[in-house]
Amino acid sequence: MNRFMLALLIIMMSISLAGSTQAQNPTISVGASVTGSVSATQTQEWQFTPTQNQSLNVIVQRIADDLDPTIAIYDPNGAIIAQNDDHITGKVFDAAVQAVPFQQNITYGIRVGSYAGSGDYRLWLVPGYAHVWESESFVGNASRWVGPYAKQQQDTLLLSTEGLVGRRLTSIPAGQVAIDDFYLQADFQWVSGDNNASVGLFFWATTNGDGYYFAVSPNGTWSLLRQQGGVQETVQPPTADTQLPAERFALGVWAEGNILKLFLNGALLAEIPVSDALTGLWGFHIYGSQLAALAQVDNILLTVPEASPEPAYPSTLTNWRSGRPEDITAEFSELGMITTEGRRTLFINETGYQINPQQNRFYTQSNEAGYNYVVGVDVTFPAGGDIGCGVALRHTNDANQLIAYADTAGGAALVRVRDGILQFNAYDTVPTPLEPVSDGATRLIAILDGEWAALYVNGEFFASTFAPPTIGEIGATLLNYAAGVGSCSYSNLWVWAFDSP
Repeated sequence: MNRFMLALLIIMMSISLAGSTQAQNPTISVGASVTGSVSATQTQEWQFTPTQNQSLNVIVQRIADDLDPTIAIYDPNGAIIAQNDDHITGKVFDAAVQAVPFQQNITYGIRVGSYAGSGDYRLWLVPGYAHVWESESFVGNASRWVGPYAKQQQDTLLLSTEGLVGRRLTSIPAGQVAIDDFYLQADFQWVSGDNNASVGLFFWATTNGDGYYFAVSPNGTWSLLRQQGGVQETVQPPTADTQLPAERFALGVWAEGNILKLFLNGALLAEIPVSDALTGLWGFHIYGSQLAALAQVDNILLTVPEASPEPAYPSTLTNWRSGRPEDITAEFSELGMITTEGRRTLFINETGYQINPQQNRFYTQSNEAGYNYVVGVDVTFPAGGDIGCGVALRHTNDANQLIAYADTAGGAALVRVRDGILQFNAYDTVPTPLEPVSDGATRLIAILDGEWAALYVNGEFFASTFAPPTIGEIGATLLNYAAGVGSCSYSNLWVWAFDSP
């Protein structure tokens, strides 16, 4: 079933870094993101001249096509001071270099190239961390960002207080897990609002409105508020800044322990200690005082400290044929991959679904497992000539999920989709066991822990992928590419939830 496989054209290239930065190269500034396009035969260079000594992260992300970007930073003499190809070798093909030491008033070159493929990219130059969990420019499917006070419009997220003047409204993307240390940045642009309106970043937050509010107003001031138990307090009163008022501006928050660093257009506004280190969700807020306030949000970036490396997944599972989830998860526990305090949150002995031609369907089975769990299921194909049957994991919506499935062509796959974009797709032939669990059945066992997800097929390690954690549903998924009706049968479907060790 070749349609499930990604075809990658690997074109090796040699990048020459000799020579000085040319004056005509475009410039980039701290806190900015810029876009460009490269190929196997064409690189692109940027200039950066810092106004102070500082350490910054340089991040390059693929926007479109099959680009595997590279990055190199060099001094005026052409000497490389930092370079990278894959941020996580073999797993995250975007390039990133953390904490590059830049010196004041020296012009550096940043060269973006291609290790393989060609296409558009986005280049970030930011403080904080280089390990990307989120980035969004609202060009494609942004359904998980849309809510009562936020809608996708003209490749931006439009925040609005229309009909709710006098209230501070918040918008939190769906599927989030709570985080503590992070760097969050976004571009804002006013559409309308009176002088006392405000818009900005909402972090260390809860869904009931508690959290921190980094706010900017059209009157040329910024402030920091905190709401706890529904009671609001001022951490930093409205403060004027020469960069304000402005219709368009970038805000950034770097939270590390109990220290908050607030940025405006890449410049540090304030370093504020808080009483204790917190954890929570993040998003945006908007407030209209006398009139309805509207503001656009774009170019969102969320980075976190480097997490644990990819687990050392065993090549085979000894207990994979067992009908008891306790036996299978005990093997992971003995390897130190999950805690022993796990619990079974779902067991379905047998179920099945029918699917019409040329359709994909999802049927919820559980929404109580959190985001760290092991899932097992046996799938068979009662009817259909070109059909895949499996499970959807961390399913926020059809545009945001992990899928593990087997198909009638004798293949299996592990797929990751984020905001409607295919981030990972491993497809291969199903391993044939000497002793199958039952006639015609393929046993899928998936383990999701933090940033990593792995799939075993008939007891053999199949694939793993980097997958920043999200909270979503677990369900049966059916993919029918045939002209006729198909069906999938599921047996021994179970979920074992656990906390990370």
